[in-house]
Amino acid sequence: MAGDIRKEELGAILDSVFGGLPAAAAQKPIADTPIQNPGAVILFKKDIPQTMIQMAQGGIARSDPDWVTAQVMNFILGSSGFGSRLMEEIREKRGLTYGVYTGFSTLDHAPTMTLQTSTKNEKAKEVIDLIHAEWARMRESDVTDAELKDAKSYLIGAMPLSLTSTDNIAGMILSLMLDGMPSTYLDTVDQKITAVTAADVRRVAQKILTPDRLVTVVVGNPAGITPTKTAEKLPNVE
Repeated sequence: MAGDIRKEELGAILDSVFGGLPAAAAQKPIADTPIQNPGAVILFKKDIPQTMIQMAQGGIARSDPDWVTAQVMNFILGSSGFGSRLMEEIREKRGLTYGVYTGFSTLDHAPTMTLQTSTKNEKAKEVIDLIHAEWARMRESDVTDAELKDAKSYLIGAMPLSLTSTDNIAGMILSLMLDGMPSTYLDTVDQKITAVTAADVRRVAQKILTPDRLVTVVVGNPAGITPTKTAEKLPNVE
């Protein structure tokens, strides 16, 4: 909770709501869950003008020492909108999509890296090939000085802008607690971002990015794609 409330008032409210719960409960161990069907291309055929493309591979844990470098790498590759390599190659140079974005999901037992985009049915194969090429390029060559400078500048500048309300501050603190991060994290993250080098980005790209293990799910009527399997219906969808 966040807002204009004293600790004593909040304590009484929390006790009235949660006071009847046991202090502790037995916890069952949860196994790590790797990405299923690595390298597969799964088609759900649907008669629509565009092909929707979702891709996923294993990601990186929030507690990993390379987390900050991974954020810099991801910004350059696909999370920065019009500044990213994927947007430059797929939208700006070729006009094949309105947008393409990458991101990390930091579930405790299933860290994942994902990509979302869409394109004309007849261009689906070209877009998927370009994504694989950019995945490989990030692994095989250093990012430029300009790319690195822009990524660092944005990530450092965006941090205080994400803490402009009580709600946002409380959410950030809760997120750090849930992820097991130290209370000093915000005091040091700028220095960690500043210290990232092009060699660091390439090393972490080689550690994380696995183009041959990307799972690709396409929905539409794409041309030129031979799926590993075809889904006749979507599970758990009503």
